[in-house]
Amino acid sequence: FSWLNASNPNETGRRSVRIQSLATYNSGLFVVDFEHIPTGCGTWPAFWMYGEDPTHTWPEWGEYDIIEAVHEQNQVMTTLHTTGARCNQLHLKPGEDFLGTWDMAPSGEVASECDINAKGQWHNQGCGQFGPNASVGSEFNRRGGGTFAAEWDTQAEHIRTWFWPVGSEPPDLARKTPDPETWGKPYSYFSLSPRTCAAEHFVNMRLVFDMTFCGDLANPTFSKSCPKHANDLTCREFVASHPEAFSEAYWSIRSMDVYQLQNSSTIVVSNESSSAATASDMHNEVAPAGTGADRATKAGSTRKKHMSITKTTSTTSSSSSRSTGRSSSSSSGGGRG
Repeated sequence: FSWLNASNPNETGRRSVRIQSLATYNSGLFVVDFEHIPTGCGTWPAFWMYGEDPTHTWPEWGEYDIIEAVHEQNQVMTTLHTTGARCNQLHLKPGEDFLGTWDMAPSGEVASECDINAKGQWHNQGCGQFGPNASVGSEFNRRGGGTFAAEWDTQAEHIRTWFWPVGSEPPDLARKTPDPETWGKPYSYFSLSPRTCAAEHFVNMRLVFDMTFCGDLANPTFSKSCPKHANDLTCREFVASHPEAFSEAYWSIRSMDVYQLQNSSTIVVSNESSSAATASDMHNEVAPAGTGADRATKAGSTRKKHMSITKTTSTTSSSSSRSTGRSSSSSSGGGRG
């Protein structure tokens, strides 16, 4: 993270948070029950995954934005970011392959090319799809939140994401025996077929929660999304001078489970307990996060739970700082500045 204005030491910022798993994954089913997701002018919250190490800089190992929103947006956006070889999702049709809608490129065409340098798209736009109304934002929070399930399955060659308002989750999730094949069409679907976007685009990815103020997405959209404030202030000025506007800029999570496909005849569930965590305390209260991805053949495979949130043991790396942009340095990771 950076200061609100790193070039001006006299300018103060607003404290934010970013936490990420120590574990890395190469597949998995990630189920999170949210009570509250940050919202409000100047905010850019995200729950996402990315791969990076000292010899593989972002986005060589890809990025999967499971939940992303900006300002007072009420539809979640789910996006892939890649580089290098082909990763195009143009063949996927809303209503047929997924229930959501495509993000649009400046040209007016759908933003179906996942490469961050794709021609005709904003830099780092990626391939994005919008979810249903009230899947983020003030109405989502007023209704008590809801559950997201993100399935990254390299064997089935797809990435799928579902959302259910609170109280409408499939019964198998409550039983901790998830079966995505019974959940119906997801709001977001991406192909990992070698013909369109090979699974090798996404490698050794970590889970990340963060809450960015302004940054590369919220800064340029501030005037359109928040005109009553943009008449007099920039996004950065608004964040710095109006602390009262950020009472809703926090995460609260009821539970989080990570499942991996296993070659076994039963589903093994460990660590049943879970509890809510907010942005002020989450970095001290996230429990063991799996040991990475275990690949298995589809035949006879089931899902084994590797991780749950509890308020006992810290196994994430975290940073809490004054922030208006997601850093692209190796210390923070990802290309979300």
